[in-house]
Amino acid sequence: MRLGIDLTWMGEKPAGVGTMAGEVIDELKRRGDVKVVLFRSEAIGRGPLKHVRLARAIKTAKLDAFWQPGGWLPFFLPHELVTVQTVHDLISLDHPEWFPQRGLSRWWSHHVRVARAIHRADVVHAVSAWTGEAVRRWFPAVMSRIVVAHQGVTVPLVESTMPSGLDRPFVLMLGTVEPRKNIALACRAFGRFAAEYPKSHLVIAGKTGWKARASLAAIETLSTQFPGRVHRLEYVDESTKWALLKDASVLLMTSHAEGFGRPVIEAMSMGTPVIATATSAMNEIASDAAILVPEGDEQKITHALWRAIYHPTLPSKLVELGRQRAASFSIATMVDTILKTIERR
Repeated sequence: MRLGIDLTWMGEKPAGVGTMAGEVIDELKRRGDVKVVLFRSEAIGRGPLKHVRLARAIKTAKLDAFWQPGGWLPFFLPHELVTVQTVHDLISLDHPEWFPQRGLSRWWSHHVRVARAIHRADVVHAVSAWTGEAVRRWFPAVMSRIVVAHQGVTVPLVESTMPSGLDRPFVLMLGTVEPRKNIALACRAFGRFAAEYPKSHLVIAGKTGWKARASLAAIETLSTQFPGRVHRLEYVDESTKWALLKDASVLLMTSHAEGFGRPVIEAMSMGTPVIATATSAMNEIASDAAILVPEGDEQKITHALWRAIYHPTLPSKLVELGRQRAASFSIATMVDTILKTIERR
C-alpha cells in the first residue's frame, strides 16, 4: 500500500497532535507492506495555492490512500483516492467562544474546512469515543464511516532535568494557555493548597495561545502571592516535557473539555498521578486510574492535590493503576485499526 501522510499543517513547534503524527509515521515505516509518502510544507509551500500544489503532488505520487492525521483534508483530492481524516475534537464547534475565529473566519473554518473534510473522508478516525459522538452529533451523514481508535504513547528514555529553582513536590500543568484549559481555576485551587503546604510548587508549561489574557493574569496574581513557587514555562521541547512528567508529583488537568487528553496517558506512563476534570474524553481515557473531579469545583481540586501528593497510600496506588492504564493504549493498535479499515474500502 502506498499511503500518503499530510504534514503541511505542522508548524516548527509541534504540540500533542504533531507528536502523535510522528508516532504514526514511525509505526508505519516499521511495516514492510506500507510505503509511506510524506507531504511537507518545505516541498509544497504555503499560501493560497498550497492546495493546488499539494493536489498535484498527491496525483503524481500515485497513492492508494491518504491519511490526514492533524489538520483537515486538502482540496482537490482525486475522487478515487481513499482518504482518512483523523478528528481530535470538535470543541470549536460546540464552544466557539473559546477560540479566536470570528465572523467569516469562523464560518470558513467550521463550514468549509471542517465540514468539507469530514464529509469527504472515507474513514473518519475519532481518537476517542467522546470525539466520535461529537462527529455523529454534528455530521450524522458520516455515522457509518466513523472509526474510534485511541492514540498510543511512545515513551522515550528520560533523564531528569529539573528547571532551576524548581523543587518537589510540584504540580504540573501541560498544554497551550487558552480558555479551554481553565487555568484560572487551577491557579485558585493551587493557591488554597499552597497556603497550607508551603513547599509545593506549580509549573505551567506550554505556549501562550489565544484569548490568554485572563489566564496569564491569574498566573501573575498567583506568582505575586507565592514568589518563587509558580513557574511559567513557554513551549517546551519533547525531552523537557518528558523530564517534567517524570519528576512531577502530579499532573493537573482542569480543562473544560479534551478530545483525548494525551498528557493524561503520558503522565501515567511515567508513573505520575493524575488529577483530571470528570468531563469529555478525560473520563474515558483516565477511567479509574486518576482522581476525577467535577468541572469547576475549586475545593475538590484542592483536596485532590492533597490526596495525590500527601495521602499515605493513594499516590502509590495511582502510580500502579496509571501504568496499567497507559499500557492499554498502543499506537500500533491504532495504526492496525486504520489500515484494516482502509483495506475494507
